[in-house]
Amino acid sequence: MFDFKERPHERIRAVAGADCKDAFYRPSDPNCIMTMAHTHQNVRCDGSLVQSVPSEVDIYGLLDEIKNNCSGNYGNVNSFTISQGGTYILSYVGTNLSTIGYDLDEWTDKYKDNIDKMIKRNKFTVANQEAFFTKFLKYVVKINGLEVYKKEGNVINKLEYNSTTKTATKTPCPN
Repeated sequence: MFDFKERPHERIRAVAGADCKDAFYRPSDPNCIMTMAHTHQNVRCDGSLVQSVPSEVDIYGLLDEIKNNCSGNYGNVNSFTISQGGTYILSYVGTNLSTIGYDLDEWTDKYKDNIDKMIKRNKFTVANQEAFFTKFLKYVVKINGLEVYKKEGNVINKLEYNSTTKTATKTPCPN
């Protein structure tokens, strides 16, 4: 289980999920959640594979939380996805999410279609998922200030789509 370092004013609680579903953790204070975390299991009960990278619902959940509960306070709001492929961090560093619209149904159609193609073509590697996800953020989600990072060992790398190499490039964050 993810080791949360509790802040004195913030208690973490698990939100129960159904068997074979991803676990979700969040602070018990419903006002402007500063950190959300959940896991992606390797395989569901029905045997279907689960992606390592955050899902379109993870993106929507982060943006919806910020837009509806944070009253313009966007600093340091993060969503963690812990999976077999690593720990991914979604962060919004923009300044005005209230005027941005997004369509979860459109995102879901495009996201699931691409994940299904990777699985069918036996290309469901972490590197391919990261390339897809960063491309998805850049060309489908298209929200300036929405960033994704990956923790690898003691290093946190910013992931960005490189249209020349068609891969996710990693840039280490300064300490």
